[in-house]
Amino acid sequence: EKYEKILMEYYIGMNFLQKKFTVGNKDDCVKLSFSWKDSYTGEKKQSKSDMALELNSVLYNLAAVMNNIGVHTPLEGEAIKTCSQKFQEAAWLFEHIKKTSDSLAPSCRSYDFTIENLQYHSLIQLAQSQYCFFKKAESGSMSPAILTKITYQLRSFFEEATKYAAVKKLSKKDSAKSVTEISQFYLSYYNAIAHYYKGLELKARAEDAGSGMGLAEGHIKYALDQLEAINPSDAGLKASIKNRIKAVEAEYT
Repeated sequence: EKYEKILMEYYIGMNFLQKKFTVGNKDDCVKLSFSWKDSYTGEKKQSKSDMALELNSVLYNLAAVMNNIGVHTPLEGEAIKTCSQKFQEAAWLFEHIKKTSDSLAPSCRSYDFTIENLQYHSLIQLAQSQYCFFKKAESGSMSPAILTKITYQLRSFFEEATKYAAVKKLSKKDSAKSVTEISQFYLSYYNAIAHYYKGLELKARAEDAGSGMGLAEGHIKYALDQLEAINPSDAGLKASIKNRIKAVEAEYT
């Protein structure tokens, strides 16, 4: 979290400096040069006329730091709320940068600051925040009705993110194909989980009403089929799918 504090203090300082001094190439201006590399393409961008590139790049990195705090913090106890908040703050920053990066000169604009990339990252942050709610609700044995609503919302974030992932450029760290595959995996996974809990919700109603069990089993069977069709390459994800399949089979049979 110290990096989060450093970036925030630096941003505040540079923003204050921008209001007090004029940065540019003229004799009566403060001459400063700011250089950054695009995180996807590695392309170097430099600005000598204003601080827009510097300020937007700092915000981008701040959002990345907040994401890392959420990702690497164990989701236990009150830490779940903290992680959820960090993801939400990161999502807000990516949304905010969509507006502030409009002032960037064409020569300073990189792929990091495209609408598609910023929107994708914003949606992924919202999905991760929603996952925190899902984990807390599921571990707390909340009703299938509540879990259904949470999971459908989680699925919708990945559904929207998948659309933007399809237009992401090839990067040094990962390919557009892998980004799309990961997004598609979580879309399919949480779509299945949403149908599973919808099935449990309808099953409870059917048991009380004495009818409607066929519709409930239909949702559960659909969830089972979807899970069995998912074939991730990651060993950890494979184990997660296997455990989910066992739970769904127990309800269906």
